[in-house]
Amino acid sequence: MLRVSLGTLSLGVFLGLSRLTTPNVQAADPPIGFELYSWKNGANWSFSVLEGTSTVRSEETIRARKTTLKNLTFLKGRLASLPAGEIVYWREDRARGFRLPSRETIEELKRFSEGNQVTIVLPEDIHKP
Repeated sequence: MLRVSLGTLSLGVFLGLSRLTTPNVQAADPPIGFELYSWKNGANWSFSVLEGTSTVRSEETIRARKTTLKNLTFLKGRLASLPAGEIVYWREDRARGFRLPSRETIEELKRFSEGNQVTIVLPEDIHKP
């Protein structure tokens, strides 16, 4: 005969139920944020969009072949793939060669992202009081 105390049974039922998920329903987790880096590569601009904002990344990680986007078209595709409500922090680190492109390009990307419900935050926006 199997004896189970009511407390243990209740805990087991709770743990079992806590693992259940509803199909096609996403949790309302807050946006985790992404980082966008840009740099001049000859006459062209290259970009990298990386998940998470709490890690200091090496230059090698940012410029890695598997994460480098070779032009605006690829960058727009990556931005369009982000979930609505995400925030992308555009990082600038001139000492390591990461710069912002022209104001015209920045505004074009901001408008494009807003159309996809993604917010781009520029370095100057972060330091405002």
